[in-house]
Amino acid sequence: PKVVGVQPQDIIWGNLSKKNMVTRLLKIATTTFVVLMIIFWAIPVAFVGVISNIKTLETISFLTWISSIPTVILGVITGLLPSIMLAVLMALVPIVLRLLAGLFEPTKSAVELRTQAWYFSFQVVDVFLVTTFSSGAAAVAKQIVDSPGSAPTLLASNLPLASNFYTAYFVVTMVNQAAMLVLNIAPLLFIAFLGKILDSTPRKVYNRYVNLIGLGWGSVYPAYAMLGCIAIAYSMIAPLLLGFASVGFTLLYFAYRYQLLYVIGNDSIDMKGRSYARALQQLTVGVYLLEFCLIGLFAIGVSSD
Repeated sequence: PKVVGVQPQDIIWGNLSKKNMVTRLLKIATTTFVVLMIIFWAIPVAFVGVISNIKTLETISFLTWISSIPTVILGVITGLLPSIMLAVLMALVPIVLRLLAGLFEPTKSAVELRTQAWYFSFQVVDVFLVTTFSSGAAAVAKQIVDSPGSAPTLLASNLPLASNFYTAYFVVTMVNQAAMLVLNIAPLLFIAFLGKILDSTPRKVYNRYVNLIGLGWGSVYPAYAMLGCIAIAYSMIAPLLLGFASVGFTLLYFAYRYQLLYVIGNDSIDMKGRSYARALQQLTVGVYLLEFCLIGLFAIGVSSD
């Protein structure tokens, strides 16, 4: 009853016959699953953050072999490998979240909004908070083991070290996304290879060739909103990150401008601007994170003085 002016193709007809109680139970169950998923997904993400500062772990007795790794290989491990691993981990998340939201939401646009909210929460906790603190903890692991009481001060003083990981993450993510958007690898593979196998009739071949792709805004906005939040949060701690963020967002602007003008068709779900408004609201989280980081740094700095 709360959804007004919906296009027939936007409705998920199978969910309309579900009773209100069933819908509420599904909403509670899926939200609980997403919360548990965020918590347990933090384990591999924390491991990625530790890898980004693996060089600092060589002072621990059973990890002294790290110092024998060649400089070139160590640079790839600490710079490129964590960014690729985190990108792969995050690529699986929106697929699961969209399937969960489709269990109870009445329309496809509502599914995208729910996916956007869940996915952004996922990004804030696992991409920013867990990676930042695990990377900072890896940088001072030896000192924390020797003196656990000094952990807050050590983590605060080494918080800027996590910017090394995010610098590489910005470069890898932005350049990769811009290149993938321009090249359109997935549609090309479908037309060139998979289409010949899956399309058994001339009509299917024609529709695949003529119909243009759409965008799932529920997974597009949170990823870039989180990158914006990271850039804002580190604007005071590590200002050099702003330069890489500016170049990356410029590349994405031109890539998406080309996509929206010449590639994206009418298959995209009409969100009526609601995803954009929500993304602007989510972007303010970066300001809050920046304030909390600065409050912590200033408080620990004053107490140590």
